[in-house]
Amino acid sequence: MTEGPGWTPPEQGAGSSPTPPPPGYGGYGGSGQAPPPPGYGGYGGYGGPWPPPGYGGYGAPWPPPAPKPGVIPLRPVGLGELLDGSIAIIRRNPKATLGFTAVIVTISTAVSTLFAAGELPSLQQLSQRTRAGQPLRTADVRPVLGWLVTGGVVSLLLALAVSVVLTGILTAVVGRAVLGHNITAGQAWRQVRGRIGALLGLSLLIAAIFIVLWAVLAGIVVLAVLAISGAGSAVIAVPVIIALAPLTIFLWVKTSLAAPAVVLERASPAAAISRSWRLTRRSFWRVLGIWSVTYFAVLVAGFVLEVPFRLIQSAATGTSGFGFSLPTGSLTGGKLLAYLVLGAVGGLAAATVTRPLLAGVEVLLYVDLRMRREGLDMALKTAAEHEQAPGDEFASIWRPPASGSWPTAGPGQGAGSWPAPGYGPAPGYGPAPGYGPAPGPGPAPGPGPAPGSGPPGPWQAPGEGGPGSGPPPGQGGYGSGGPPGPSTPSW
Repeated sequence: MTEGPGWTPPEQGAGSSPTPPPPGYGGYGGSGQAPPPPGYGGYGGYGGPWPPPGYGGYGAPWPPPAPKPGVIPLRPVGLGELLDGSIAIIRRNPKATLGFTAVIVTISTAVSTLFAAGELPSLQQLSQRTRAGQPLRTADVRPVLGWLVTGGVVSLLLALAVSVVLTGILTAVVGRAVLGHNITAGQAWRQVRGRIGALLGLSLLIAAIFIVLWAVLAGIVVLAVLAISGAGSAVIAVPVIIALAPLTIFLWVKTSLAAPAVVLERASPAAAISRSWRLTRRSFWRVLGIWSVTYFAVLVAGFVLEVPFRLIQSAATGTSGFGFSLPTGSLTGGKLLAYLVLGAVGGLAAATVTRPLLAGVEVLLYVDLRMRREGLDMALKTAAEHEQAPGDEFASIWRPPASGSWPTAGPGQGAGSWPAPGYGPAPGYGPAPGYGPAPGPGPAPGPGPAPGSGPPGPWQAPGEGGPGSGPPPGQGGYGSGGPPGPSTPSW
């Protein structure tokens, strides 16, 4: 090989070391910086790795995702997950949700339809006389009034019975679905049949609360009108009437989670209302928003399911208004039968789908609030891992903690800090980072080669050490051969 003029081959001996690059041509940072002084190595400084142990960084592991044995992950969830979980319950267990609901609603609809069939001619006659501007006769009004009173009572009792039975069964089904278990309607009935009386008492108690509220407000208005004449009565009556709607909504939201407490916690009606009141504390607006969106979605879904049957009903019977209004003409024979049956089938289809959706959101919202306030997710996780036998969760998982058994919110904490005592640590969050034991001293440093006898170490100028030599003991990182010195903080 021929060398060009001006080029001198490097002189390297057997034990010589390569000449380091001149400043500005490599090294640490590639811009001419001097190597860091001993004891300050690496990206993290202080001779240790970056990031310091226990302080995360690009390579730090993320907490594991929350387990999801059933329809929702075992952590606080949002509105989308509540709705998705409700739909997943129907998909995974259609027989115990759609099937059982269809049977109960069919019985209720058949009774209501047969009861209405006998009074429909009287309603038609009254409607025709009203449209024609003819005066109403007592003979026309009396049957209708009797039907309204009797029908109202029958419809109320049927609605109450259907609501109680469906709430109990669907609550048990959803409670199992949270753990990933599918049960039949028969198994759900065996679990909740002892709670039917309590559910009935809860429905009557809530109804009594609303009736008392409305009666008190109505009494205030009547007394104001009787005691104060003129515009003075309006000053009192108008604000009371305006307050009726927000007070009703407030009570409805605060008592909306009482049914799951009756079924899952085996609470009495009064205790269930108190439980719902506490769970919704400081969450009123969130719960109201969730219920508002849910009911809007349910109303839209029910309308979409019912409209096709109403259109067929309207075409078959000649009625207007998508079949939602009374027929303008007299219906007899087959047209009357078609009008009643198609209307009942449309209502049945809508109720069969919407009732399980509402029950699913109700129970999952109850579970979400308990996970946020009491750490219920840890109990559910333990139950899912150990595959508890049927019925065990009613006695252990869903049982509420004793009063005062979980800490109240401290400085900088939200309401209902979790996990509650007895539920174990929060999932995926081990001990606080960076507070483990200090690293051990390690082995004593060996004598090593004489200085300058080998290539420079990673943070040494040429001629200041041999191969593998690092910073002096006490100034390097954890692997420097000694305990952390004054230059190395104990992470």
